[in-house]
Amino acid sequence: MLSVHNGIPDPGNNSQTFFSIQGDDEPGLGELGICLGDLFPSISENYPKKRAFLDIRATRAPSILFSAKKGGNAHVDAHAEADLIIEGTSTKVGTLGVQVQIDLVLHLRGQQAFGSGEISILKLMDESGTMGVDQESLDNLSILGKGLIEKQVNSALKKGIPIHITQSPSQPATFYNLQIKIVEHGLYVAADLTISQALLGTLTYAGSCYKF
Repeated sequence: MLSVHNGIPDPGNNSQTFFSIQGDDEPGLGELGICLGDLFPSISENYPKKRAFLDIRATRAPSILFSAKKGGNAHVDAHAEADLIIEGTSTKVGTLGVQVQIDLVLHLRGQQAFGSGEISILKLMDESGTMGVDQESLDNLSILGKGLIEKQVNSALKKGIPIHITQSPSQPATFYNLQIKIVEHGLYVAADLTISQALLGTLTYAGSCYKF
C-alpha cells in the first residue's frame, strides 16, 4: 500500500511531501478510504516497503483574480509538477502534472480572513508516462483529492486565517491598525505607520523637508 505521510517543507523553492510504500499488512490511510497502492500498483510492486517523496514545483506563477461580489471573493489558478522520487536514491519514478482552480469567498475582519472555498478544477496528468496508470484513474484520484483539500481549506477559513505584516526593529517604518478589503480586481490596504527619524533624515534636502 502506498500511503500519504505528513508533508515536510523543503528549504528551497520546492516543497516535499513524503510517502511510505507499504505492504498490505501494514496500516495506511484506510480511515480515509485511500489506498494509493491500488492507483499506482506498479510503483507499489517495484518498491515495496520503501519511502518516497513528491518534489513539487510551480510551472508558472499562480494568478489571483479579486472581485467585490458576495462581499469579496478570489479566484486562484495554479499549475505545478510533482516528481515522485524514492528516498535515499536519485530514482525518479515519474512526474505528475497538477492544475487547480479554487474559488474563495472571503470576509476580512481585522487581521483575519474567514470564508469558504470550492475547488472548481483539480486535474492530475501523467506527464512522464511512467506512473503506470490511465487518465481515468487519475481523474478518480482528482475527485477524491478535491473533497479532502476543500475540507482542509474550509476548516481553516472557518477558524480564521491570520494576516500578518512581517516587521522588525531594523525596518524604517512600523505599520499598525492594518485594514484590508477586497475591491473589484484588487485589494485595498490601509494602515497607520510610524516612520523612523533615520528615514526622515534621508528625505531632507537643502534645508527643506518633504510634506506627508
